[in-house]
Amino acid sequence: APKPFKPGPRDIGRNDKKSGWKPIELSKEEEAKLNAGSFLADRSRSQSSRRANGKNKKRNSKKGGNAPKPFKPGPRDIGRNSGHNWQPIELSKAEEAKLNAGSFLEDRSRSKSQNAVKKKKSSARPFKPGPRDIGRNSGNKWKGIQLSKAEEAKL
Repeated sequence: APKPFKPGPRDIGRNDKKSGWKPIELSKEEEAKLNAGSFLADRSRSQSSRRANGKNKKRNSKKGGNAPKPFKPGPRDIGRNSGHNWQPIELSKAEEAKLNAGSFLEDRSRSKSQNAVKKKKSSARPFKPGPRDIGRNSGNKWKGIQLSKAEEAKL
């Protein structure tokens, strides 16, 4: 079934006085309420309303819960660790040597059990030659498919 015709901008025309379009008429109070404050000013919304109306509400609705999650402070709320309260972790010499053992640029070593599993998997699979191993199909080795005249006519 053909789709019904939907008029576009050429069919509808412009919104001018000829078409009968009129702007909305507001009272002085309504107009003042709409124009209150600058459009460049920050919007004043509390964080709790943002959380309730934002992503957390969507996440909770997917999980089936209706109650908003409790606020978890992020990096902006917490701030940097440059205050007088911050202290680095204190490690013993043995713990520090264990953390700094080897170079940080070296590959991470796997445990013995993981290496054993990896070797078993690699030995269980037969080698499949790829294009570098096989080479090109050139010379007398390659022959095209042989079709009868009836089969060629079908193609």
